Amino acid sequence: MSVQAMTWALGQQVVTEASARHVLLCLANYAGPDGKGAFPSVATLCTDTGLSARTVQSKLRELEKQGIISRGNQQLVSAYIRRADQRPVCYDIDLSRGAMAAPRVEHSGGVERGAMAAPRVERGANDDATGCNLRHDGVQMTTERGAAAAPDPSMNHKGTVKEQKSARKRSPGFDPLSIELPGWLDADDWADWVKHRVELRKPITELAAREQLRRLAELRQAGHGPREVIRHSIAAGWQGLFAPNGMQATGGGAKRFNPSAFINGNSRGGSYDESRTIDV
Repeated sequence: MSVQAMTWALGQQVVTEASARHVLLCLANYAGPDGKGAFPSVATLCTDTGLSARTVQSKLRELEKQGIISRGNQQLVSAYIRRADQRPVCYDIDLSRGAMAAPRVEHSGGVERGAMAAPRVERGANDDATGCNLRHDGVQMTTERGAAAAPDPSMNHKGTVKEQKSARKRSPGFDPLSIELPGWLDADDWADWVKHRVELRKPITELAAREQLRRLAELRQAGHGPREVIRHSIAAGWQGLFAPNGMQATGGGAKRFNPSAFINGNSRGGSYDESRTIDV
């Protein structure tokens, strides 16, 4: 967690829309003290904000268009997440945008205008120098015998040197929840399908995601709704998307020829066509 980034996100007035501010604040929770290196997944942001996957994706795009966030160093993600197809997008937050101006301080005689006044320290404070704060994040001024080192609240990522070296050889990953969805596909239904593939240990690659969206579009043209197809495929435990068996599509289609309706002059199947009759 970065106190600096979250303090900025709370104080900035560039992003005023409620949902966008909420997403920005939760994203800042994963950034470093300089606002860089935030890479929570879309699913994590959905959990933190309580918003749907489609709303989170939409607000991330809005923040990126406004220049509040930008794509960061994806190699940083590789150091912590080994599988390339499970790596989310890394974002950098521009903390210089909408920064709050320093409050105006009245000075007594002998002090130059524009100089920052030292904060007042009450009598009995632990620091020896009046008006100075010698504490830094992760540093203890006095340590009792046996006390553990203070944690650094600005650090929110951990990794080994071996992981960082091996990450240089791996390409950036792909988050299937970050792909742009067509208007007829609900983001929650797509998120269920992505989760199903992860549980099968068959995460969706970028190429597979595009092919499956094309497959859903074809089945939709045939009269099968995307939600119907996704739920049926999940229930069957399939890796691919298939239309439910035994269900007629609402879009209509050519009927299959039934030979039994035309055996020995049987014309019960509708209009009788002697040329299609089979004598047995």
